[in-house]
Amino acid sequence: MNLPIAVAAAIAGWFVLPNVPGHRSTRLDWISGALGSAGIAGLVYGLSEAATRGWGSAVVLGTLAAAVALLAGFVFRQARVRNPLLPLHVLADRARSSGFLTIAVAAFGMFGMFLFLTYQLQAIMGFGALGAGLAFLPFLLGNVTVSTLLTRRLIPRTGPRPLLVTGLLLMAAGLAGLTQLSVDTSYWSLVLPVELVLGAGAGLAMPTVMNIATARVEPKDSGVASAFITTSQQVGASIGTASLNTIAASATASVAGLALPAATVHGYAVANGWAAAIVAAGAIAVGVLVRGK
Repeated sequence: MNLPIAVAAAIAGWFVLPNVPGHRSTRLDWISGALGSAGIAGLVYGLSEAATRGWGSAVVLGTLAAAVALLAGFVFRQARVRNPLLPLHVLADRARSSGFLTIAVAAFGMFGMFLFLTYQLQAIMGFGALGAGLAFLPFLLGNVTVSTLLTRRLIPRTGPRPLLVTGLLLMAAGLAGLTQLSVDTSYWSLVLPVELVLGAGAGLAMPTVMNIATARVEPKDSGVASAFITTSQQVGASIGTASLNTIAASATASVAGLALPAATVHGYAVANGWAAAIVAAGAIAVGVLVRGK
């Protein structure tokens, strides 16, 4: 589905985007790229394998230890290389760092929610693929409505802190609501209200992130700051999907006495509870980081 969109964007960009000359004096730091990419891949792989191998597995522990070492090496190199991929001073601004943290934490919980709720809708509740896709539209409705009618008006008055914290807390509340999933769950009484709450939370937090993550950044660092928004989202989503899937699998296995559908949904509910707790903790951390308007 994304391919035709990408082709259309590439063709339009060829005619619309300005031809800005590259910085020939700046060389890409391939070593940093390898360290960061391998570290993130190892972290996601280790968390994913824990679902089947267990947390005591040598493969899991070894992979996670290697990932931590690689990521530490990446940070160490950024502080010393002449042209770092991620200049550490970009992260020094508290508001900007809170934006990166917000989108990472939100993606951690939301992408796990999308995974489990898709399974719930199709495998448990009997929705088809198209029906399940349409069932997610209330999330989009809540997101667009809040972001366009409220967030853009509130941010000049309140500053980012209330919007980021409230947005994450609304997401945490929505995820907490999904701890009530069961094989008899009704779309209208549980799933739809939860999607509206999650969408409203995203509508408060995400536009605010886009504002503060690139505010007051030097022109030479604007590309890095913008790119790290996407990086934070992708890393949060990858780690969230891997770790929450592991939690769900462990919770399902722990209730062997239940029928398979009921045990599976129990796993979804437990994983959503963990996601809610982590997103709520992220809201507290963001509230501490951001100060003033």
